[in-house]
Parts: sequence; structure tokens; C-alpha cells
Amino acid sequence: MLSISVLLFVFSSCTREQENNVCLEINNETLKKEIINYYNENKALESEPFIPIVIYRQINDSISFYYISIEFDTSTLDCVPFHFMVKLDSIDVYFQIKGMNRSTFGGRNFLNMKKNSINEIAKKHFPKEYKYILKNGESSTSVLWDGKIRKLTFLNDSLISKEDVINTY
Repeated sequence: MLSISVLLFVFSSCTREQENNVCLEINNETLKKEIINYYNENKALESEPFIPIVIYRQINDSISFYYISIEFDTSTLDCVPFHFMVKLDSIDVYFQIKGMNRSTFGGRNFLNMKKNSINEIAKKHFPKEYKYILKNGESSTSVLWDGKIRKLTFLNDSLISKEDVINTY
């Protein structure tokens, strides 16, 4: 219920900016720093372009989990869409709210991304994939990544735990 309330707030409070549709910002400086650090760590290791994804999961009124990961293409966005984007420095960070997507992948989600929105993300972040989409009408394959997901646990606004986990939300 909280997730739906947050999403409705996002939709009702956003104003369109000229370059992008960024209407939210992260208030927690520690969370900002952790996302940027994770991004920079992966940027040093990866040669291919990627985007950071943060999955937010509220456990109760005081504990929240943030799972930070990266995607190398747009293939999962068709099945598991992001719910909003936040800009940190020059980094586009895509957020998903746990519980808003079903694990059955696509079709049954409350919300799905429009194909043209997915294509715009490909155009901006994944030029090779976008070129393929223009030629063939859809993306080719998804890139599987076996890297570590960073799990942050916050108690109210304080980081109480940080660990790298393998592909678990």
C-alpha cells in the first residue's frame, strides 16, 4: 500500500524538465554516496556501458533495504520496469519499488514501460543495442551479469549494514 502511495505521489508531483523527466531527488546523503561509490567501483571494472538500478524495499516503518545493481541492456525493463529515475551528479539512477513488479516477468504487472521509453533509454545509454533495435525492431538478447549486488540496510535514515550479495532481492 505504501508503494502505491509513493508511486501516486511521484505521478502527481512531477514536472517535466527540458532534458529529462527528473522530478525526484534523494534526501539521504549516505544513500547518495553509496550509490555513487557502487557505480564508480563497477565503472572501473566494466568496459561495456551500464546503468545503475536500485531496488527499494521497505520492511517496516523504520527499516528499509536498498539493493544496488547494474544492467547492461534494456531487456529486463520490458518485464521489470523501473518506477522513477533520479540523477546523481551526471548518473541516471533507475529505481524499482519491490512489490510493484511480479516475479513472473511481464504481462501481469500493475505498470509496464512503454516501448518508446525503453528505446529512449537504449538510445541514451546503450548505443549498440539502440542501433540493433532500429534495424530489427526489437532488442536481441539480454546480458547476464554475475556481479555482486550491494545491499544497504537503513534504520530510519542511518545506514546500519552494507554487504555484497549474489543476485538475491
